[in-house]
Amino acid sequence: MAKDFNENDRLIILNLYRTHGDHYTNFCEEFGYNPKCAREIIRHAIKSNGVELNHGEWSEEEVKKLKKVVRSLMKKLQLQSYDGIPWSRVSQKLHRSDVQCRQKFFSKSTLFKMIPKNQIDGWNEKLDIAKFIALLKKLNFPDYNMIDWDYIKEKFSSNYFNILLRKWREMRIRIPNHQHLSLYEIVDHLYKTRVLKLFGDDPEKMKEIDDFINT
Repeated sequence: MAKDFNENDRLIILNLYRTHGDHYTNFCEEFGYNPKCAREIIRHAIKSNGVELNHGEWSEEEVKKLKKVVRSLMKKLQLQSYDGIPWSRVSQKLHRSDVQCRQKFFSKSTLFKMIPKNQIDGWNEKLDIAKFIALLKKLNFPDYNMIDWDYIKEKFSSNYFNILLRKWREMRIRIPNHQHLSLYEIVDHLYKTRVLKLFGDDPEKMKEIDDFINT
């Protein structure tokens, strides 16, 4: 699999692509590379228009451009929150993949700087995340596609909601074998680890969580 290739292997395959274009796979076997795996590496490194993607550290200028592109698209598309951003369109403005753009934007170092400090001063990360998870548990959506994000956004301010989206992604992927778990199992796991474990012995906090999800 391509993921087993080390960085030197990737560089060799990219150089073959630069030298031989679409015929690079004919030369892969000379280096002992499976052409199918080589194509996977190229697919993740090169955009469909042939532009090579940058996989290194993000520069300050790139981050500024990323923020500018996102703001411009939100204004153009009249988006009220970051969850509707078309990342494929963002990536067209940068030499980065849509996945890279999304991950960088939702990173704490980027997203928090997009939100004015006075608008997140009331953010209590552990407690607000617990409220979010408890709300998901109560609503008991059958699958990811059925989650009513509009309703959830109404329960939190727009800025908190954007932070929650980032945390939701982070929490899910940290659960062992999360790809094979249902939404119910994911939420149940998070409820035990992020609600009961942190606040289960605090009646006052549990009441605050219950009051939030029931109002």
